Formats: sequence, structure tokens, C-alpha cells
Amino acid sequence: RLGRVSVALASFLQEIAMLVRSKVQSRLLRTRRRARHNTGIRVVLAITWLTCARPAPAATFTVNSLGDAGATTLRQAVIDANALAGADTIVFDAALFSTPQTISLSTGEMAISGPLIIVGPVAQLTINGNSAGRIFRIDNGDFDSINVTIQNVKFMNGHSIGGNPSGAGGAIYCWNENLTLTNCIFLSKVSDQSSGAIHFPAPG
Repeated sequence: RLGRVSVALASFLQEIAMLVRSKVQSRLLRTRRRARHNTGIRVVLAITWLTCARPAPAATFTVNSLGDAGATTLRQAVIDANALAGADTIVFDAALFSTPQTISLSTGEMAISGPLIIVGPVAQLTINGNSAGRIFRIDNGDFDSINVTIQNVKFMNGHSIGGNPSGAGGAIYCWNENLTLTNCIFLSKVSDQSSGAIHFPAPG
């Protein structure tokens, strides 16, 4: 009888040990899964942070046409730059603009609404407004100023038409933006209101 009791007790203890082992293994498995899940969350959060923290890439557009509108023109380059978030740059084809050239506007002012650098060629580049409209309007539409730089450009025959503010600034209208001009010339500009060359209206 004592032998049978000992066998039963041994069997019971073995079942207890197996149950404990199973529970420990199950808990370890859940812990590992939770750790992998948390690691995945940390990786996703890190990738998201890096994506959000990275500044928008800047693009460079090359003008190789003297036309007023269409592919590779100055107007199209400005439109394409406005569509991107970065501080983009517009340059001019070295072969075409190796000698003085003129871009004549026939469809009105060119609107700049994002940060931009326009680097004119070493040879003289003239933008002719044909006395039919302003050449550039710089306005991003809110109170956060953008930086715009224009280099090596001659502005000619810009004409702002109408009452204030549309009639101010014969060549450039710049509303609450940071404008830097380097080696630029203004000739024969006309304003129906004020500021024949550049108009900086007070925000408000």
C-alpha cells in the first residue's frame, strides 16, 4: 500500500512540475512577443520622427527657353518651384544665356509663393514686362515670411496697373517677405499708384 501511495505522489508531483513549466514557458513567450511588439513600435516611431524631422529637399530648375510660358521657361520654373516645399533654385542654361538675352512677358506677372533663389546668368538677362503688367509678385499668402533672392537680372518695362495694392510696384510687389536683390537693374518701370520699382506694403 505504501508503494502505491509513493507512486501516486510521484505522479502528482510530476504533473505539478509540468504545469509550472508550461506556465513559465507561456509567460516567457508572451514577454518575448511583447518585447518584439514594443521594439517594432519604437522602430516605427523612430522612422516617423526621422521622416518628419528631415527638411524638404530643394530642387534646381534650369531655364532654357526665352518664351513666356510652357516647358523650361522662367514662368514654368517659378510655377514648379511654388509647388514644392523646399527652398528651390532657378538657373539659366549656360549655352543659351552665354550672351545677353531678353525674356519678354505677355501673360502678366509671375507669382512667387515659396522660398526661391533666382540666379541670373553672367551675361545680361533682361526680363521685359512689355509695359503690360508687373514682373514679379512675391506673396506666400500668410504672415510667415519666405526668403527670396534674385541675382543678375535687369527688370524693364514693368507696369503695375490698377488701384492699391494691385497698382503698386511696377517691377516687383513684395508683401511681408524677405527679398534680397544682388546686381539687379530697374529700367522704365511704371506704377499706377506708388513705388515704381518695388513695393513693400505694410502687413496688416
